[in-house]
Amino acid sequence: MSSSALKTIESESLRLLLQAGRWIWTIHIPAVTGAVAFLWDEPYRNQLLIWYVVYCGLVFAQRYFCMVNI
Repeated sequence: MSSSALKTIESESLRLLLQAGRWIWTIHIPAVTGAVAFLWDEPYRNQLLIWYVVYCGLVFAQRYFCMVNI
């Protein structure tokens, strides 16, 4: 395979990954929210909330990165 063909494949793969990354939050946020709701009565609620906020922040940071770079 030629160098230009490999670059084209790599470029297209990255474009598809970034395009899919824009919508991944629609799956992750409801799933994580459900997990938090399920575990809400556990004694480690503070750590659970910290994890939830950090996770949601990372998911939306990924979405922003994908939106900017596509």
